[in-house]
Amino acid sequence: MVDRTERLTCGMEITKPAGSALACLILVAGAMSGCSGSEPEDTTGAETTTVESPTTAPAETSPPETTTTEEATAPAETTAAEALSAHNESALAAITTAEASAGGTAFDVERRQSQWEVYVVVGDTVHEVQVSGDGQQVVRSETDPIEAQDRSRWSAVQVPIADAIRTALAATAGELEEADVDERSGRTAWDVQINQPPRVDVYVDAVTGEVMG
Repeated sequence: MVDRTERLTCGMEITKPAGSALACLILVAGAMSGCSGSEPEDTTGAETTTVESPTTAPAETSPPETTTTEEATAPAETTAAEALSAHNESALAAITTAEASAGGTAFDVERRQSQWEVYVVVGDTVHEVQVSGDGQQVVRSETDPIEAQDRSRWSAVQVPIADAIRTALAATAGELEEADVDERSGRTAWDVQINQPPRVDVYVDAVTGEVMG
């Protein structure tokens, strides 16, 4: 009997006699059972991948905003110097207002209660012009003829009354009360009366504009 060699499905070769069919079947079945068995998975040395969760950085905390509230600045109280300056400026304004109203030249200014009284020469007449305390408005005006003595003094004046007042106040600080034409050491001069107090008379040469001693 000729031996046959058969190759099984799992790669095993079996040599058996031709007449041993049953024994061959049993042997094949056992071989197939051994081939179909799965070998246990070797997990030794397997790499383990660790996924790290992203770490959230703490949010930056900004310092609280500081709100600055600007306090309204109250208007400063009028100082004595400012009040004095306003008073003297109102006298100069009254001179300008009176001269513009009468159309002549002022030779006398005096504070009367809450108003200014300005004498303005126009030709052969003198206008007595009352002006408001701020020097801006004419309140009343009267006209009289010029006296001979006043005409003689006024005709020698070359320095305007407003300039003489400014010169006197620059030399002696205070509140203007009155300014008129007078004589000093035989010369025509402006007599500027300033209240410090007490009242001080400052004489300004009516021709040169200089303060007289």
